[in-house]
Amino acid sequence: MPEVVSSAGRAGRVKSILVVDDDEELRAVIAQLLEARGWSVTVASDGREALGLVRVAVPDVVLADMEMPRMGGPELMHALHRLPEPPKLILMSGRRGPEETSESPERGPGADFFLRKPLGEAELLRALDATTYRQEG
Repeated sequence: MPEVVSSAGRAGRVKSILVVDDDEELRAVIAQLLEARGWSVTVASDGREALGLVRVAVPDVVLADMEMPRMGGPELMHALHRLPEPPKLILMSGRRGPEETSESPERGPGADFFLRKPLGEAELLRALDATTYRQEG
């Protein structure tokens, strides 16, 4: 697989990301991958925990699963959208259904990307790179 370099180190500062998924193993794998690429990573097991963390420090990007106990991705997206300066949002899901398309109402106006699980490393890094480019530009 060709090397994909994320934009975490561009513009002189480390990018921050909040990874939100109820799968502990997946959170750990994503965190390890992104930390190795220079990202500052925080993790949460559901949307409610994520909102508590966002109240302390708003990350540059939130990567969130669509379906989680207590609060899933769509509800988290709407809550984040009410912030004065919301982070970029990438939603992901392993379920095959209408939420896969960008036109889906579940995706909503606040999601910058939608990724299918299982995630490929290159696919994830490309989405993050594109998200941070738009954020900086």
